[in-house]
Amino acid sequence: LAVLCWAPHWANGRVTIYNDNRAAISAFTRRHSGVPGMADAIRAVASTCARFNICLHFEWLPGVVNMLADAVSRAQMPRFFRIHPHADRLPCVPSRDPSLPSNVRVSTALIDLSDAALEHKTRLSYAASGRLFARYLRYGYPSLVFPETLRARDYHALLSAGPHVVNGFIGYCAALQPPQSAPSVRSHLSALRSLALGPSTPEALPAWSAYTQRLLRGYDKLHVAGRLGRQPLDRDLAARIIHQLATAYTTGPQVHRWAYALYGAAFTVAWHGALRVGEYTEHLRATGVEFLPDGAAALTIARTKTTAESVRIVLRPGPDPTLCPVRALKRYWQLRQPVGRPEAQFFLKENGAPLDAASVSRMLRTMASALGASEAVVRSLSSHSFRSGAATAANDAAVPLRDIMALGRWKSDAVSRYIRVRPSTLDAARGSIGLTPTDVAVNQQRLPPRPPTHSMGSAAIHEPRSDHTFHTTDKEHSPRIKGITSPP
Repeated sequence: LAVLCWAPHWANGRVTIYNDNRAAISAFTRRHSGVPGMADAIRAVASTCARFNICLHFEWLPGVVNMLADAVSRAQMPRFFRIHPHADRLPCVPSRDPSLPSNVRVSTALIDLSDAALEHKTRLSYAASGRLFARYLRYGYPSLVFPETLRARDYHALLSAGPHVVNGFIGYCAALQPPQSAPSVRSHLSALRSLALGPSTPEALPAWSAYTQRLLRGYDKLHVAGRLGRQPLDRDLAARIIHQLATAYTTGPQVHRWAYALYGAAFTVAWHGALRVGEYTEHLRATGVEFLPDGAAALTIARTKTTAESVRIVLRPGPDPTLCPVRALKRYWQLRQPVGRPEAQFFLKENGAPLDAASVSRMLRTMASALGASEAVVRSLSSHSFRSGAATAANDAAVPLRDIMALGRWKSDAVSRYIRVRPSTLDAARGSIGLTPTDVAVNQQRLPPRPPTHSMGSAAIHEPRSDHTFHTTDKEHSPRIKGITSPP
C-alpha cells in the first residue's frame, strides 16, 4: 500500500522498507511466492517500481522495536496512539489531483519557510541547545526512552509537562563542569521554545513558572559570564586603533601591509556602518563594493540577520585621511583587486582565507592592549564591540532611537542591549542633581512650621494630623491607630 500511494514521490530513488516478517521479506526480495494473494501483491509492487524507477531494499527488524507499524498494520489505532500520543490524528494522504501540490511538497515548503526565518548560525545554535537538552533527558530520566532526534511535538510535550523539566535542565547546566554561563542558559531556554514550534503543535507554550524565574535570577548572580557580551568599543579608542593601522600601513614593515590594510578597512567599515560581523566577513562580496563618482563608497550586503534581501549602505568620505572609511577601502582594494575572485568575500587574508569573527576579535584585543587599554577593557572587547560602540556613540550624540535602529538595521528593541551608559554620562547626571550651598539657603526659607508637641512622661511626641487615619469600629476596646493610610 505504501508503494502504491507514494510511488510518484519516490520516483528515481532508493527506498528501504523495514519489516518484522522474514517470510514476506524473502518473498519480496525474490519476487516470487506460491501464495496467490502474495504473488499479486509482488507483481503490483514490481510493476509500480519499474514504472517510477524505484529501487526497493528490504531489511528485517525485531517486532519489539516495530510496535508502531505493527499496531497500524493491525488497525489497532488506540494502541498506536497510546504508544505515540503525539502522532497526528489525521493521516497524511497524497493528493489525487496532479494539478494540486502533494502533501510531501507542502511539508517541504513549510520546512523551507521555517528554516528561512532563522539564520544558519542561529539554527546551528538551536541544534546545539537541543543536543544538550537531550543529554539532560537521558541523565535526569534514565528509566524513560527518548527518540534519538527530538521533534517539535516532543519539545512541546516536554515543556508542557510541568516546570520540573525546565527547572531540572537549569540545575543540570549549573552542575556541568565548567557550568554554563547565565546568558547561555537563557539562550538554551529560548532555543527550546523555538524548537517546540511546528505545524502540528499548539500556538502557545506555558510561561516559565515563578520558581523558574527565581532560579534564573539566582543563576545570574552565581554564574556570571567571564566576559560580558556586546561591550561597546569606546569612540576615542576606536579612532586611535584605526589611526594606528592607517599609519602602520604607510610607515610599517612592507611584509605586514596586507594585514594593516585588511583590518584597517574592516574596522572602519564595521564602525561607520554599524555592521554585524557576519555582514562584512561573510555576506560582503568583492562585487558588492562600488566606488561612486561623488567620492562615496557603496557596500551591498547580500543578506542580513533580519532580512534575506540585499542591503545597500553608502559611506561618505571623512576629513581625516587616516579615519576616512572610503580611503581605508581604497587602500585595501589596491591589494585585493589583483587577487581576483570577485565572487568570493571582499575581506580576504593574505593566504586567501576569508576574514572571520575570531580573527577580528583577536586583532582588536591586540591593538587595544598595545595602545595601553586596561586588561578588563581588553577582555571585554569582541567583534560585536564595533556595532555596540557605534550605537552607543550615536546615543551619546542625542541621535533619536528610531534613527539608531535604522542605522544598524534593528527591527526590535534589541538595540537597547547594545547601547551602554558611559561613566562620564553618569558623572554628568550626578552633577546635575548635586546639592549646592545655594540650595541650602533657599530651602531654609521654605521649611514648614514645626508641628505642635505634648509631653508624655519624659518624651515629646509629634502628632502630625492625617486625613487618612483609620478608626476601628469598636471605639471602647480599639485605640486610635496612627501611621496607616488608606489605600488610594
